Amino acid sequence: DDAVARVDVVVGAELLNQHAMLIKEDQLLLVEGRISNDDFSGGIRVSARKLFDMATARSNYANMLKISCNGQSDAQKLSTILNPYRSRNADKKRCPVKIEYHNAQGQASLMLGDDWRVELHDDLLKHLHAWLSKENVKILYN
Repeated sequence: DDAVARVDVVVGAELLNQHAMLIKEDQLLLVEGRISNDDFSGGIRVSARKLFDMATARSNYANMLKISCNGQSDAQKLSTILNPYRSRNADKKRCPVKIEYHNAQGQASLMLGDDWRVELHDDLLKHLHAWLSKENVKILYN
């Protein structure tokens, strides 16, 4: 329900038990599921197959973190911000990082190496947003 439209989502007992800790009042969840006509209400309904909080969905579906450092290029500061989120754990999904820079003299794009792939943790995004602003930090999805 977003005050414009409403859709009922049916979550089975097994899925509900698996993700009970995610289900909280006013907590945004993403649902992957099957849509069908709801003969009872006349609308549509969604049968949930997977539930995600934002951090998990971001980690599972993001293809790239794009950072624009226009006029604020500071490699040491960028390294300091990214370093705690570089995942050395093979079990964790890591996202490639692309740096873009442009000024009056030119522009450049740089894909960081695999060692600089990061976990897209909320705290990482907060640090980058505070330094570079939200419009200069983009998560790209396919």
